[in-house]
Amino acid sequence: MDIKKLLTGLEAYDPARLEKTEADNAARGRRARGESAEGARGDKVNFSDDARLRTEAYSAAMSAPEVRKDKVEAIKAQIAAGEYKIDTQKIAAKVVQDDLDFFGL
Repeated sequence: MDIKKLLTGLEAYDPARLEKTEADNAARGRRARGESAEGARGDKVNFSDDARLRTEAYSAAMSAPEVRKDKVEAIKAQIAAGEYKIDTQKIAAKVVQDDLDFFGL
């Protein structure tokens, strides 16, 4: 028995045909999106003022320190001096107010 040619998985595809298929698929995708081959280079993205504001707020929040050291030091000093008091009524009122705000009541 004589085996003249052994094909591997990649040799079965003609590279020129594969490139043509990829180019055709790309052109079909541009047409579906209403673009021309030249127009793809001139695409523009516009963000709304709301999106810009959200981005600025996110950036500010991410750049802020996680721990407010001044608050921590003040509370530590109050605890050490025996002056730190927990106002449970104030905490409960804030929890209730947060729930009312959350549900829009």
